[in-house]
Amino acid sequence: MGFNRRYAGGWVDAVMMRIVDAGIAVPGIFLLLVISAIVRPSESMMVLIIGLVSWLVPARLTRAEALSLKTRDYVLAVKATGGSNTRAVVRHIIPNTIGTVVVNATFQVADAILLIAYISFLGMGLQPPATDWGAMLSEGISSVYSGAWC
Repeated sequence: MGFNRRYAGGWVDAVMMRIVDAGIAVPGIFLLLVISAIVRPSESMMVLIIGLVSWLVPARLTRAEALSLKTRDYVLAVKATGGSNTRAVVRHIIPNTIGTVVVNATFQVADAILLIAYISFLGMGLQPPATDWGAMLSEGISSVYSGAWC
């Protein structure tokens, strides 16, 4: 089995995708809220939590893209002309999945920024003097409610 069985797959793929499915089922904001309620949040802890949940969606996208690419004519032509599976993966599948990964990575950065802002807005993010969008928005709302703008 393994790599020679047409680009791996099999039970390893099934187990990894079940792990990804289980991870996607738990929202990142929930994990951050629970951990922020248990311990005082730090930058490194928040980066670790966001990192633990941020790889899940790109993993599914990359897998889907690779499954789509391995049935394309140019990949099948590599096999028909005697090319190895390694050549098909290295020369065709990996380079064609990089675009999907880069685009998704840009969205993941924006999602991470908003996740930190959500937590800070609720008062469970980084403590002053560190600041971010959520903390600034929370301070602004309390200023509006106190009538400081009058």
